[in-house]
Amino acid sequence: MKLALSILSLVFVSSSVFAVQGAATSSLKDMFNARLKLRQQFISGQLSSEDGVKIKAQITESRYNEDLLGEALEGNQRRPLDQKSPPAFSVGQTTILNPNVKTLSFQSGDVLMVRGLSTISTTIASITDSPSGFSHSLIIYLNPADQKMYTIEALIGKGTVIMPFEETLNEGLPHMVLYRHPDAALANQAAKIIYERATAALQAGQSIPYATSLTFEGYEKMTCAQLVRMGFDLASGGTLKMPSFPSTLGGRYPNIAAALGFPRTVIPLEWPADFDSQKDLEMIAETRDFQATLNFRIKDQIILSLLDWIEQGVVGHDFSKMLTSSNQSSSEDSLKKMTRLAGQADEVVNALTTQVLKANDQQLKKTGRNMSASEIKNYMGKIRQSSLVEKVLQASGFSPKPASCQKVLM
Repeated sequence: MKLALSILSLVFVSSSVFAVQGAATSSLKDMFNARLKLRQQFISGQLSSEDGVKIKAQITESRYNEDLLGEALEGNQRRPLDQKSPPAFSVGQTTILNPNVKTLSFQSGDVLMVRGLSTISTTIASITDSPSGFSHSLIIYLNPADQKMYTIEALIGKGTVIMPFEETLNEGLPHMVLYRHPDAALANQAAKIIYERATAALQAGQSIPYATSLTFEGYEKMTCAQLVRMGFDLASGGTLKMPSFPSTLGGRYPNIAAALGFPRTVIPLEWPADFDSQKDLEMIAETRDFQATLNFRIKDQIILSLLDWIEQGVVGHDFSKMLTSSNQSSSEDSLKKMTRLAGQADEVVNALTTQVLKANDQQLKKTGRNMSASEIKNYMGKIRQSSLVEKVLQASGFSPKPASCQKVLM
């Protein structure tokens, strides 16, 4: 089932509708197409877990590089931190289509991978062994009863919710990717199953609860990624299993993973970013607000730096306060612990984003370009022991002294 979006100026976005034009735009498309080929190489091959992590890292780096070029094409104009982005896939964002796609349309069963706005979103995007910049996933459903499109998603603290598709596009998200299964009937059935289950739960007075564990489990409680998996699993009679290449936790941050309640080993997770490497889904289009990508690149690198500092033992965090009384070695409350960690990191992210933006403005004046991800990360390393950073960490519940970390993390 297929419906082209034709409201709020979101009309059939063709390859000629971009925020920028000319040779530089062609370079952006070329970078995008090269990443598509890398993705195809990834999903077509038999890769070891180690090689998979490396290619995922290359794809993330490629997106950051595309962001830098897109920002330059926008004149390096930056959106204020508290300002949301224009509607996704509208003329207010830069949309690039898969070269096999002539016009942008949306179908029932399409999957969306998005970047959320909160610090918990940044943490989810960063904490796995393959940081991605993405934190959430949804599925689209065209309801034949009213011929309207909806998105079904699972939200932390709310469980499963159903929203008009227009509202999802207008949430102010800076980055969204559209994926599609080649079997339209199967995809529609997957979305229908999810929609009907979510509707039944809501009509009974309660949404399907959000899963508190980050590992694979059944469908009584579901994360955003599990919700999509359920639809395709049941629609295919159990033959279509997602994800093809699950994210892992414990390789990059083994101490933090253990503190969150996981065993001291690398374990697979079900993560929203895994749709980017799902072999059964084709990437159809990607939309970005290049006036906001710098803000989120900075937030990514601040969280990654903070996680590195905690893991390395140069910044302390008392994870013992997050342990549950029922089963301290269990991962059942791992998401709650991660949410609390993100809550404490929120003040750090907000304060240091402003600091890094000042450094970026200085570089922009000198070089005419924004800071890359690696330059932001290097800058974070330089200021870690500054009085400003130590003050921010201390005020947010972290200990900027190595001794504390060794006691509470190991």
